[in-house]
Amino acid sequence: MIGICVAGFSNIPISIMVTNWFYEKKGKAMGLAFAGSGIGAAVLSPILTTLISNYGWRIAYVIAGALIIVLTLPLVLLFAKRSPAEKGLVPLGADEMESAENLESEQSGLTMGEAKKTAMFWVFVLGIVCFALVAGGVQMHIPAYLMDIGHPAIFAGTIFGILSLANTVGKLILGAVFDKFGTAGGAIYVGFCMTTAMVALLLAKTQAFAFLFAIAFGFSIVISTLGPPFMTNDIFGKKDFGSIFGIVQVFFVAAGSFGVIVSGLIYDVTQSYRVAWIFFLCLFIFSMVCVLVANSMKKTTKDKYTSNQKII
Repeated sequence: MIGICVAGFSNIPISIMVTNWFYEKKGKAMGLAFAGSGIGAAVLSPILTTLISNYGWRIAYVIAGALIIVLTLPLVLLFAKRSPAEKGLVPLGADEMESAENLESEQSGLTMGEAKKTAMFWVFVLGIVCFALVAGGVQMHIPAYLMDIGHPAIFAGTIFGILSLANTVGKLILGAVFDKFGTAGGAIYVGFCMTTAMVALLLAKTQAFAFLFAIAFGFSIVISTLGPPFMTNDIFGKKDFGSIFGIVQVFFVAAGSFGVIVSGLIYDVTQSYRVAWIFFLCLFIFSMVCVLVANSMKKTTKDKYTSNQKII
């Protein structure tokens, strides 16, 4: 029930709204929107921990649910609009489009039916699945790994806290990178950060490398939040964004959940996390290659379907 509800008021609706409201600076807008989750976690975690300690987890859950109703719901009802047209406005950047043709291009794209028939879609989904496996497989096992290699629990908690802070800042940085360099630039930037992070994780017995891992991983793992919506819009267009992104998100969530199990299985077999980290690094590099390949196919694929539509 939590999974269904969270999907209904987080990534999917936020991504649809931001995509509709911004023709330019989409990356920065998504970065700001999703940075709120990191800030909220940092603020609410100690509060909820205190509530659990003093009143039990049941009362803490009721209070957390009440906060959603009391704070979030009124803001959504008052301010959330699916598109600027509902308020008699135009998306940011629409009035700066050089011509009607450019505006039409920004609003165009593939339908869900068309997308599923293309190799581009399935290569992109493969990339999404692979980096979702990495996101789920690495992050949940970090405290256990750090304690496994000799660090105290309090140090593992500190590293996780730094990672969360880097994750918040990283969303803003990746958003700016996406705006300036598009999907290809974002994938290359994140690939570099993730490679640095995983190499540092392998050397994390030394505390300095553990800190480097926390920062680099925080900067790279934001691809799991910003990547699917931005890249889906960039590659497939706005025409049927909600439907396509919904399917992409299903693949992402399912693969992310399975990633935690994969890490555990590798550890049980090898009695070490090192093999898992090397496997996930290779998998992440492969995922970014898939994204770059799909991105390289978008112009040819879109032109093909645009031509067919004009003929019809």
